[in-house]
Amino acid sequence: MNFQWFDDLAAVQVTGHFSLAAQKSHISQPALSRRIKALEDWAGFLLVDRRSRPVRLTPAGEQILDVALSSFKRLTDERNILQQSNLMADHYVVRFAAQHSVAWRFFPDWLQGFENSFGPIMSRLRVDDLPDCITSFLAGDVDFLIAYNNPLIDGRAGGAISEAIEIGTDKLVPVCKPDENGRPLYSLDDETSASLPHIGFSPRSSLGKLFSRHMAGRIDRDRLKPIYQNSMVGALRVRAWNGSGVSWLPQSLIAADIQTGVLCQAGADQWDIGLTINLMRLSRKQDSQLDHIWQHVKTTASAKQSPLT
Repeated sequence: MNFQWFDDLAAVQVTGHFSLAAQKSHISQPALSRRIKALEDWAGFLLVDRRSRPVRLTPAGEQILDVALSSFKRLTDERNILQQSNLMADHYVVRFAAQHSVAWRFFPDWLQGFENSFGPIMSRLRVDDLPDCITSFLAGDVDFLIAYNNPLIDGRAGGAISEAIEIGTDKLVPVCKPDENGRPLYSLDDETSASLPHIGFSPRSSLGKLFSRHMAGRIDRDRLKPIYQNSMVGALRVRAWNGSGVSWLPQSLIAADIQTGVLCQAGADQWDIGLTINLMRLSRKQDSQLDHIWQHVKTTASAKQSPLT
């Protein structure tokens, strides 16, 4: 797989034509077509709907391009940070760890807002599954852990955490593909439906455990029929796009899908699962710059939660 192929895919998305995309990429149209086909062979599914005029990316193509471009940006940012670190060896690099579902959507905007009020910092982000993030956090490999409120954190790191500061909120919203009239194909509010196909988190994943904890007693176990499970929210989102079933996904991820009608809510607000996003620090880890960052975040969070009267 060649990274350049994703630039070609982006050119197809922007232009809607292979010929115009080839001009944009400064290659011949046959060469671009071969690159797109090679990328599809690597991915294992179609990325471009060639039957439409103009051509457009399939939902899977849009998803993988979004992830690829985000990854390339993060890779470039990380390279720039490392280059600056080499020039400023005495400058501390603040290291964050965040689970995938928080890192992709929430963290970039949060960090930008933090730097706007605190000032620029040298930072590095590790994106991983929550258990691996916790392991790095406890080992002291990162300075701060950012994650949803999750019983897994209390069980593995609760005693080592000095405090958790709420820095954001989100919620898991049940969504599915709409029918031709814009109504949900599968409705949690329809009590006549004996069972609903469920696209869910892997039971052993962090979000899977959180989901099970919140849904215990709220719905009959037989009401949801598991048809697909994955620990990655992006994979569940693609299956929801295809109309496979109901999936609880972070609102931060699917807000645009609901707005454009690609997805719709599969139930009333009572089915939502509220989430808080917390910043955590180890009690034993002390550093003057980390202390300043922590106090600033704490003060900012308190100001937001205590409106002036």
